[in-house]
Amino acid sequence: MSKHHEGIRQLCQNQDFRLLHVTRHKNKYKMRLVRPCIHKGHQQRVLEEGYYALSHLWGNAKDYPYWQVDDFISDKEGGGRRKVDPVPMRPEKRDTLIALLKKHVNSYWWIDVLCARVDTPLMIMGSIYRYCKSCVALIDMADPFSMHRLEALSGALSKASGGYYYANRLLHRRPNITSKQVERLVFSNILSLHGIERNFGKELNVVLQVIQSQWFTRVWTAQEFLLPKQIIIMPEQRASAPTRYRMDFALLEKITERLDTIYRVVDRIPLLAKSTQHLALTRHVGSMHVLCGRSHQHEGVLDIYNNHRSRVLPRLRNVFEALASSSRVCAVSVDYVYGVIGMLELDVPRLDHPQDVWKAFLSELRRLLAHLTEQDQGCMWAKVVKDETFDLANAENLGHVYTGLVKFSRRRNRKSKRGSQPVSKDSNVS
Repeated sequence: MSKHHEGIRQLCQNQDFRLLHVTRHKNKYKMRLVRPCIHKGHQQRVLEEGYYALSHLWGNAKDYPYWQVDDFISDKEGGGRRKVDPVPMRPEKRDTLIALLKKHVNSYWWIDVLCARVDTPLMIMGSIYRYCKSCVALIDMADPFSMHRLEALSGALSKASGGYYYANRLLHRRPNITSKQVERLVFSNILSLHGIERNFGKELNVVLQVIQSQWFTRVWTAQEFLLPKQIIIMPEQRASAPTRYRMDFALLEKITERLDTIYRVVDRIPLLAKSTQHLALTRHVGSMHVLCGRSHQHEGVLDIYNNHRSRVLPRLRNVFEALASSSRVCAVSVDYVYGVIGMLELDVPRLDHPQDVWKAFLSELRRLLAHLTEQDQGCMWAKVVKDETFDLANAENLGHVYTGLVKFSRRRNRKSKRGSQPVSKDSNVS
């Protein structure tokens, strides 16, 4: 049995794990909350077919009357007669969600406002998003988009990156060549950055809309973004065509990565840098790769779980660097801890006072890093640098909390050049 399948099996046996089951009979839709741990038939189907997770921004949902869902959603416990409580969800998302669920008949969904309870352990959130077969993120973006055009943009950037590498070699061989000559020689059959910005301006702005959305600014969506193996982006106000306007986030990551790569080449060559200095849109999108480069961070948190000893610490460093550079914010300071413990596999109990939460978090993090350093077969060690005096209650954003939190360093040689005694591991781990 694979580690992934074993993880889903354990999740299905957890009494706090609930799912929404969507079916249709004679053109009538039925939506029912089930608990796989006690409903064995559902447990088997979840193990075989998997489940989806929904990620969305609550925003000011509590400013509106709660959504009465008991007329179309029932709870299997109590013979399907148990009333489902009203849920907080902004009105503009409700029709989109219903339309989305109806497009996925015979499927299972984890939706926080329906499936979580106030006493649901926070650590389970990491497993829920880690094991879903796909996470659908409802994004606060207005403009429609064409998947065909976004894929065309990605393809054009793939060709252009090869062109700029060739331009780099050409300029080193012929230093007196002009930028116009480079354009003519290198980009006669492919688009340069100028052509990409001119022909794909709308698509580049769609990429920016996603990355600059409110969904990308909140702490709680950080692990929902990082843990799933696939993220599907959908505008939250497209009820008429919920599956038409959807994109795999991997495509956006690829677009930003290719632009970032191109500009790394361009900025090393004064002639090319000068000729592209007015191209603000493509440069801006390329700079966004630091925010949406999901792949390496995803591998890092998976390594913690899968215990790939020789790779854990280098990739975990990528995760902490991303957290340290993040400007994500939250309304309650304790969520700077609770919003990320799922991705780090840390069990921090629910506590009210921010400083108590911070101390419990540091204790668990020290334990994790000591274990990973001990088990690491490579040449790195890691230790917590910040201490209990950090004021979590006054944290400004995620980066403020995680900057300087953990130090990663190369492990010393077991023996010095003079052949002295081996260096103790304890000298490298707090």
